Amino acid sequence: MTETGYKKVYEFGDFRLDTGDKTLRRGGQSLPVPIKAVELLALLVENRGRTVSKDEILQTIWHDTFVDENNLAVMVSTLRKTFGEGRTDKRFIETVPRRGYRFVHELAADDGSSLVLEKKTVTEISFENEEDPAAPFRPRWSRRRKILFAGLAVCLAALVLAPVYSTRVRGIFGLYSVKASNFKPTYAPPSGVSPVKMLIVRPFNIENVRGRRFDEDFRRDLIVRFGSRNKFKVRPPSTAMSPSKREDLKLRPIVEKTDFVLDGTIEQLPDDTFRISTELLDVKHETVIRSDSLTGGEIVRLEDAVVNFVVEKILDTLTAEEKAEVEGRRPTSISAYAAYLNGIEALRRRTDSRPYFQEAIRLDPEFAEAYSMFAITRAFDGWKGSAQAVEAKNYIDRALALDPQQADAYAAQGFMQIFHEFDWEGGEKSLRYALVLDPHNVNAHHWLACNLAIHRRLDEAKAEMELALELDPVSATLLSDLGELYFFSYDHGKFIELNEEALVIEPTHYFASGRRKRYEPKDYFYRSDQKEDVLTQLENRVSRSDENSFALGYINVDPRYDFIRSEPRFQTILRKINL
Repeated sequence: MTETGYKKVYEFGDFRLDTGDKTLRRGGQSLPVPIKAVELLALLVENRGRTVSKDEILQTIWHDTFVDENNLAVMVSTLRKTFGEGRTDKRFIETVPRRGYRFVHELAADDGSSLVLEKKTVTEISFENEEDPAAPFRPRWSRRRKILFAGLAVCLAALVLAPVYSTRVRGIFGLYSVKASNFKPTYAPPSGVSPVKMLIVRPFNIENVRGRRFDEDFRRDLIVRFGSRNKFKVRPPSTAMSPSKREDLKLRPIVEKTDFVLDGTIEQLPDDTFRISTELLDVKHETVIRSDSLTGGEIVRLEDAVVNFVVEKILDTLTAEEKAEVEGRRPTSISAYAAYLNGIEALRRRTDSRPYFQEAIRLDPEFAEAYSMFAITRAFDGWKGSAQAVEAKNYIDRALALDPQQADAYAAQGFMQIFHEFDWEGGEKSLRYALVLDPHNVNAHHWLACNLAIHRRLDEAKAEMELALELDPVSATLLSDLGELYFFSYDHGKFIELNEEALVIEPTHYFASGRRKRYEPKDYFYRSDQKEDVLTQLENRVSRSDENSFALGYINVDPRYDFIRSEPRFQTILRKINL
């Protein structure tokens, strides 16, 4: 099929499966089905009437990734919802107990004419900007802050923090004293209770509901309500769906990295009331908990009923110690969490998130997570000893005073230790501690990868960045930063591939767009006759503490500096920043 340049299209019932574009359509409309689910459906359709074993499916669909049968169960459930199948109605996919699955629906014609061959064409894909025109203005970051972030190169998609006891770090030439600083890391022992649980809310299947954006509005409302309860973490909507909200660009498995997955159906009845049914997948215990149908005319009341049901069922899975710890967490208001969520998504896109976190703190002055994230934005703006850095540390301290187990606060602390203090060992300690508290913390994984890369531990850095991507598979920042790790590893082709992949998701992404200049080495690398100028420039940067010293650590790994790496003056510069 792929060797001929043609693609297969299967038609059955009202559906049309395109195996080339990996899309499923009904009535000409593309359905919001994950790519892996489409691949699974294609495998079953191509083997219509034959039972395809679970092992065969996992090997074919997830051949390059370790996953378990939870992923398969979720994908089958997704397809059945798309087909509108009930619990006993198996018109399309039949479960063969203890063996696998079988596609049983008739194709458009069994003589082979149902197979349509279409010539592949290359088209330019663009995404609409679907931002709400009524939303508050989101100013872009200043040119100075963009320069700081460009220097950060491989890292900026999350934060992490945790204190340090050592005042000495090991560099490539031995032990060197860390320059005295007013920065005092904070540390609190872990509670001993299992890490916070994570929930993913999938887009609900919509039946007869008028309004193009209703499904996403409903999903977002649920996420805000879950988040405000503060019983467990909820993935932001943008980490599972692309900006178009309809193209599922998941590049790596995410389900097995979470604890619970919520799915459901919304149906609008003839009397304009709504009927909602939900399914909660407990990933660890491989069980699905279904709710009774909820019916009513006020959607807000139905949302609250769904949240109450899910919270109760998740709490039922916890140990007594875990439940006691969860019950002790302080909730926040729905409006404060909504502002906080807007800030999270702006920060993820690397646009100005400060107004949202400020609004969340104004609405709830004891909202620990909002202080942590606002600390990150101030740390991004500052450098060692700057007013912004002092402000960031104050917000970190405030967050930890409110919640000593605040993983994001420790992540922020780790970021400052790495990029402000050049305290590499302390930064790694902080980031790893954040991951003890919250293994799902994307920022901690991301910045830990940055720290590892700076120390030329590139294989470890790639593995850590991959972990971050598994948790946020459609992050243009993470994809571009992973690409930069390959640039540091002299794999130019892979660097370009990943950077372009990031630009498919966000065509105007600041860092990915800027890294295109590295595609042509002659446009990025220094000439040999620039040695003196480059060394002098680096010496000036390391001699002062300002925005130009913010990302200095990357000179230890950037191939741009290979031509002076053995120079004594260059080695002296590295020692001054504890490398």
